[in-house]
Order: sequence, then structure tokens, then C-alpha cells
Amino acid sequence: MTLYSALEQAPVRAGTPGGQSIRDALTFAQHIDGLGFTRLWIAEHHSIAREGDRPHAILGLKVVVGADDEHARALALPWRLGMVRHRAGQPGPMMSVEQALEHRWTDAEREAEHKVRTDADVVGGPETARRLLAEHVARSQADEIIVTTNTFSFADRLASFHRLAAALGLSSAAAAPAKARRARSAA
Repeated sequence: MTLYSALEQAPVRAGTPGGQSIRDALTFAQHIDGLGFTRLWIAEHHSIAREGDRPHAILGLKVVVGADDEHARALALPWRLGMVRHRAGQPGPMMSVEQALEHRWTDAEREAEHKVRTDADVVGGPETARRLLAEHVARSQADEIIVTTNTFSFADRLASFHRLAAALGLSSAAAAPAKARRARSAA
């Protein structure tokens, strides 16, 4: 059985105070705890193998699960655009979905787009995400998948993890809708 874990990166978003990403990381950790993921990884954390441990293959994937495929692509666009802009030498905070959808790509961004790999990204509605993850597991034979999701809206990130947990049939996914509503009202 493949294990599924979450990766917290504490992204900084445009228009939000720097400390907000730390507060969101704490909320995310509390929130993800009840969804059935195996563990929560924090960026820059590395597991140290001990003598006698059996090999444990871990695959890290960027995952955005929307209500449907189109919604997921919109949620993922600010993240993707941010990576492209970084490769084009124009780094900055993550844009909102609305800003990313209205953004006019520069020549430098279009040239840099091919430098951003998306072949391992999992972006789609719940069924698409489940299918793509199953394909990645089949190809890689990974024992564990570490999932990272960066969306402009913290509530959208939590909702993406709820949709993913439900799509994968993780044990606590049934409690997800109520927790997602509480997180949205707190955001």
C-alpha cells in the first residue's frame, strides 16, 4: 500500500504580511492531522536512514485538486506562473488566481516556460488526481508520496488536501467538509 504524506512549504503570498505564512503553516499542520495522511513534512526536513532500515522510496509531487479539472488548473496557475517568472529572472510573491488569469505573459516568461517541468504535476479534479497519482505510483513503485500544494488562498490549499484525501479514500476524509468550512471562515 502506498502511503500519502503532506509537505508544508509556508509560501509567502502577495499582499499578506510575512508572519501570515507561519500562522498558516501552524493552522495547516493542525488541519492536516485529521485527514488521514501518514505524516506532515516541513520543507528542508530530511529523513536520516539508519543501518538496517529497508529502502523506502519516496516520491514528491506538486498536487492541486480542484472541484473539477478546470478549477484545479485555475488554482494551480499562480504557482506555475510564479515558477516561470522565477526562471525568467522576475521572481516575486505569488499572484492571486484572478491576477494570474489576467496576466499577459512577457517574451521572457514564454521563453522560460519550457524550463519549468510539469510532467510530474498532478492538477485536476478528484478523479483526475486519483488517476494521475495511481499512474505515478505504478511507474515509480514509490512506497510513499509526499504531496505539496501551493495556492494563493490558504483556504483553497486546505480544500485541495480535503479533496485529495477524499479521492484517495484516506481514513478521515469524511470529516473534511466541516473542517474546510471552518478554515474558510477563519481565513
